[in-house]
Amino acid sequence: MALIAQASSGSPAQIDAVDALRGFAIALVVMVHAQLVVVPAPGFLAGMADLGARGVQLFYVVSAYTLYRSLAHRWHAGEDHLIGRYFIRRFFRIAPMFYLVVAFNLATLGFAPRHWAPGGIGWLDLLATVTFANAWVPNAITSAVDGGWSIAIEWNFYLLLPLLVVPLRTGRRALAFALGAGLAGYGLSGILSQWLTPAGAADAHVVAGFFKFWLPYQLIAFGAGIVLFHAPDIFAGDESRARWLAPSLLLVSIAVFFFVGKWFPLKVAALALFAYVVLHRPAALLVNPATIWLGRLSYSVYFLHFLVLRYAAAPLASLLEGLPTAVAFWIGYLAVLAGSSALAYVTWRAVERPGMALGAMLARRLR
Repeated sequence: MALIAQASSGSPAQIDAVDALRGFAIALVVMVHAQLVVVPAPGFLAGMADLGARGVQLFYVVSAYTLYRSLAHRWHAGEDHLIGRYFIRRFFRIAPMFYLVVAFNLATLGFAPRHWAPGGIGWLDLLATVTFANAWVPNAITSAVDGGWSIAIEWNFYLLLPLLVVPLRTGRRALAFALGAGLAGYGLSGILSQWLTPAGAADAHVVAGFFKFWLPYQLIAFGAGIVLFHAPDIFAGDESRARWLAPSLLLVSIAVFFFVGKWFPLKVAALALFAYVVLHRPAALLVNPATIWLGRLSYSVYFLHFLVLRYAAAPLASLLEGLPTAVAFWIGYLAVLAGSSALAYVTWRAVERPGMALGAMLARRLR
């Protein structure tokens, strides 16, 4: 139990580093979807944009790290009603903004067919969405809310985490879970996708996508976050070694992420290494007011960039017509990121912060 006993709730520097990592994660996610404005020409930029999809896994690595650290700290401190308070805080962290988007989409799109629900969504799909059970329903996993699959998976990890805190109390056990459960879930997803995807059917992409969205496929990212909590501080002690080792590991993580194959577990490992360097050896280039601020707004940006793209992608593409493809892509990407961030500041203050405050108050009052 020693490592759990040493857990802390996080210093201000660590909190800033976590926010910066979330900033990088949302920047990646917006990048992959910015292709709805301008599709970059085949080549490095197109591959880089596609890799933006892995921003969700960076969110998961950071989420598992912070939640495991928080639960371990509270468990060691002997907090009363630990699990009940944990679920109250987590629900009010994600539900208010999520439900706002559900309501907006229902008002503007109704139950009409859409990409991830070719036959439309029904009341049972909507019920699954608001209870986060859509994580297990192909037609509902990401149809009622654009990108809603990631929130459903996150909530289902919340349900799983209390069962893992004590069993994964050492780095060796956490690594065994990340590799064992993570690779098993990854392999199982590929097998089921091949067996169950109806060839030529209108909803074939829904089934195939489901097995890349669902929790077993994502376990390796969550497991990597728990390993990150247990990772020894290899930068401690010798300052001269840390001065060259941190940039070296950072370059390795970036090189593997952008230039070495497409294997999903390898990309997750690169993200975890990147997160480790940022958390343990933050540099002003990475942890700065811009990345910290973007990270704090990232939850709202995640939802709102889909809405910005829904209503502004076509007009923005028209404005950029005639520019070199690469230039148009970067301008479109930055415009979507900036517009989404501006809107997100409003919802962060009006929806997210009051929701978190209410959750904290209810958790304190739990008896």
